[in-house]
Amino acid sequence: MVRKKDRVFAYVNICPHAGRPLNWGPDRFLTRENGLIMCAGHGALFQIDSGLCVEGACLGASLTSLELEIIDGRVLVGIPAPAETKT
Repeated sequence: MVRKKDRVFAYVNICPHAGRPLNWGPDRFLTRENGLIMCAGHGALFQIDSGLCVEGACLGASLTSLELEIIDGRVLVGIPAPAETKT
């Protein structure tokens, strides 16, 4: 979950290129200027408000967004259902 001014955005913590967690420390996702989400693995940069990769190996791909709802000042994030496995 990332805040930008008065808005909140939530994404699955997986880089679409490398398939690994984005954060480089606990709750550490943003560039020094806090303007972009950065993949710790290979430095890809994503827009906070859209999840779109604007620099790096996954240019043009997007983070998977999560639905969220704000109720009484609390942010509730929906967790996607697991993908079905074929048997």
